[in-house]
Amino acid sequence: MAKYIVDGEARTVRFEFGEGADESAVFELDRVPEDMKIQLALHGAKQKLVDAFADAKARPAGISRESYCAAQVETRMDALYAGNWSVRGEGTARISIFAEALAEATGQALDATVKLWADMPKAKRDQVKRHPEFARIVTRLRMERERARLEGMADATDAPPIEDLIG
Repeated sequence: MAKYIVDGEARTVRFEFGEGADESAVFELDRVPEDMKIQLALHGAKQKLVDAFADAKARPAGISRESYCAAQVETRMDALYAGNWSVRGEGTARISIFAEALAEATGQALDATVKLWADMPKAKRDQVKRHPEFARIVTRLRMERERARLEGMADATDAPPIEDLIG
């Protein structure tokens, strides 16, 4: 298993392999020819955008895979255009469970509630989160996502017994 350390200032990625970093390799961006940096950047952008819909199997009920994926990519692009690399938490590039709950509670289209939620002041979002009907919807959606995640996990038949792992 590889561990990697990104150093933005040095413009490097260090890969450490093995226990105690027995082996390592360092990628130096500055050594890449200029004409290849665009190709490298676009490859990274593609991967970042593909990662946005990696959980499409756990998408909300009633939303097509295509709509879900398109919304995830567009939201991730908007975050990147706004200078936000890390997109977890408030205003995430993922379809926020809160935007999804808002769509269900109000009957509005999901793409509209994604924007509505992102543009809503934090104080107003906090107020909406405390609304009992909204809170029930969010809880149910979280349970559905967790159920889908568990169902999507690999079959544990090839895993060693737990006792072998801890003993």
